[in-house]
Amino acid sequence: MKTDLTKQVITVGAMALVLLGSGIKAQAVLQLKMSDDLGNSVTISDNGPGDRNPVVGSVEFVGAVGPNWFVNVTGGTSKPVTGTTTAPELDLVTLNLSSGAGILEIQLTDTDFASPPPVKFFASIGGTTAGTVTYNTWADPTNVAFAKTTALTAQGPFATANFSGNQTNLVTPGGSPYSLTMDMTINHTVGGQTGLMPTCWARRCRREPTAR
Repeated sequence: MKTDLTKQVITVGAMALVLLGSGIKAQAVLQLKMSDDLGNSVTISDNGPGDRNPVVGSVEFVGAVGPNWFVNVTGGTSKPVTGTTTAPELDLVTLNLSSGAGILEIQLTDTDFASPPPVKFFASIGGTTAGTVTYNTWADPTNVAFAKTTALTAQGPFATANFSGNQTNLVTPGGSPYSLTMDMTINHTVGGQTGLMPTCWARRCRREPTAR
């Protein structure tokens, strides 16, 4: 069963990463950060060193994060590949294998969003895990990458082999422009694999007319 699950996650991850390879020019710099509990960290900026996807608005990392997380295939997208400045959408696909117990944090961030309030934020996630997974989304009114100022959604911990979840929240980001950050934390108590497909998007809510 484990072999079948591995094939399934790898197939889904590979298909999604292919889809991430189509897009056009973006305005801000999308960034991906992966950190383990031993102090090892990898940060990839869109079209910067280590980014395996040349399309602006897409970022992709393939490699190890420290000695424990020896396989990591992760791709993320933002505007204009997915979403726009006023209708943000961050998407991520990741497959991670560890040789033993450990924690891996994965963050995807982008800046320069300007959604007129009120704004409803949506976050969903699905995947398979050999441990537990938590998923949080954040906004920052000062437009700083990876800043976690305004909590948008919080899900997990998910602790089943196959899981999914979604959450919505009507929140005012607090500034314009503002940044968005997706934060996933994987916790393995033994060696194993986790594959995730989280997304976060926002849409302006129509104000109801005031009764006269």
